Amino acid sequence: MKKKVLFVGEGIALSHIVRPMYLASCIDKDKYDIAFACSKRYKKFVCHKIDNYFEIFSLSPEEFNSRIEKPFKVFDKKTLIKYIDCEEKVFSTFKPDLVVGDMRVSLGISLRQANIPYINIANAYWSPFSTQKRQTPEIPLLSKVSLKNKERLFKIMLPLVTKRYIKGFNELRVNAGLHPVNSMEEMHCNGDLNLYLDVPSLAPTRPLSKEHMYIGPITEFVDNELPTWWNKIDSIKKPIIYFSLGSTGNLALLGEIVNALNKLDVTVIMATANRISNEILSEKFFVSDYIPALLAIEKSDIVICNGGSGSIYQALSKGKPLIGFPTNMDQCLAMNMVEKKGLGKAIRPNMAKSDFIANEIMKMLNSFQYANKFSKIKEEIRRYDAKKLFTKVIEDFL
Repeated sequence: MKKKVLFVGEGIALSHIVRPMYLASCIDKDKYDIAFACSKRYKKFVCHKIDNYFEIFSLSPEEFNSRIEKPFKVFDKKTLIKYIDCEEKVFSTFKPDLVVGDMRVSLGISLRQANIPYINIANAYWSPFSTQKRQTPEIPLLSKVSLKNKERLFKIMLPLVTKRYIKGFNELRVNAGLHPVNSMEEMHCNGDLNLYLDVPSLAPTRPLSKEHMYIGPITEFVDNELPTWWNKIDSIKKPIIYFSLGSTGNLALLGEIVNALNKLDVTVIMATANRISNEILSEKFFVSDYIPALLAIEKSDIVICNGGSGSIYQALSKGKPLIGFPTNMDQCLAMNMVEKKGLGKAIRPNMAKSDFIANEIMKMLNSFQYANKFSKIKEEIRRYDAKKLFTKVIEDFL
């Protein structure tokens, strides 16, 4: 009888759906019975690719972004109870031998209660072993405060923020007879095995215990169809920019970014993730809801994104510099090391004015410094084969 593997995606961002979907596609269907659970919003990405689909409750990206302003409400007790209830129904129906989850923190409770092995996939900057300084996210109440003063305030507030953030999670763990966690990092990396979709130079850690390992980034996500205008791109002689804010990018910055691009003699390939109306865009924009990102990046000179790790690794794997517009802590942590390594530029909302953005784009287009820095990171990314390493992990586990 085939072993059953359940993949669970967290609905707060598309990345937490397509990453486990890619990993599900890596394992042998002749050996394993595979199922996927996520919110209804993402069902279209799963159907026809994985035989068994289960609908579960998740916060939407919009709800998650609104809750970040009040950390104790992000994964509060009420929300986690809803998560756990629907997870338990899936466990009861599918009866998995192993569960693989991406950012689904509630699995750190429900799977312990069900006594089912749990592989957690995450970025290494969320690891308890991370050596990265916590980055200051954008907080609307502090929008008028300088970044330097924000960082001072955030350093003072972080212990309280952490306590409130993990409060509901810990209450439910204690109720279930489990030990409480001490940090956000322990909450987000609570698997029997925690696999990090990073390379060490961009998400450094202290030496890892046997329950934690790097398997490298995933750059091949969902196979989106080519848009009807695709072949027109090859005849364009102007610099090409690939632009996507993804499912979690700050739409409040869209106007300034679009205005900056309109000031420049460039062509823009733009993926809207079904969040942006084409009506606000000029003829220089080649637009589709979803685009095969790696192919678009290959044609492009630079990448503009929300600063999320998925877009970062796609750009770097193709040797392209990037400009990121991070707002939440995940994006800020991801862009932090990119800037430190001189591989891209992070622009915070208080600096995101069209003239400044246009100037940074031109500096990047005219700079030769980036070309010399990409050979090392491209080689490090190539050394990790997430598909091969993940397949071996599954075989060893089962």
